[in-house]
Amino acid sequence: IIGYYNAVKRSWSDVGVYQRQKLDVLAGMEKIVKDGKDCEKSILTNIVKLRENITQLKEGEIEVENLGAVHALTGSLDVSLENYPDIKTHSLLLKNMQQLKELHEDISASIRIFTRNIEIFNTYIESFPASFVNKAFTKKARVQEYHDTQAENEMEYKPNF
Repeated sequence: IIGYYNAVKRSWSDVGVYQRQKLDVLAGMEKIVKDGKDCEKSILTNIVKLRENITQLKEGEIEVENLGAVHALTGSLDVSLENYPDIKTHSLLLKNMQQLKELHEDISASIRIFTRNIEIFNTYIESFPASFVNKAFTKKARVQEYHDTQAENEMEYKPNF
């Protein structure tokens, strides 16, 4: 009885571990998207400034101030664009999406194991002679079965339990 009960607890812990890993991956994805957004915003800002400074240059006149600003912004933009492929936002997001998919599969599998362990435990404590041992010594109650009400509500078929 205790062994089956511990298997139920252990399998529920596995579900929690995979959920925690999923949350960690999501937090990482959030940071990647934010960092990519900040970089792209910086590049866009520099492009707008560069365009404004170029349009302020007058043909035939030497404007050292505007020319210096254009030169500085061009250099800044070149550095940003050269470093942009190193950010690899797209490939990092694809990698994280793959991790999320795998974690989702792991969570689904661990929930199946958990529900199976509940079934084994509940059946065991209700079966003879373990039911007498349980009532006299261990006094373990049935573990509530796992239900996903959202998924169950979307199904047409409802068994008559």
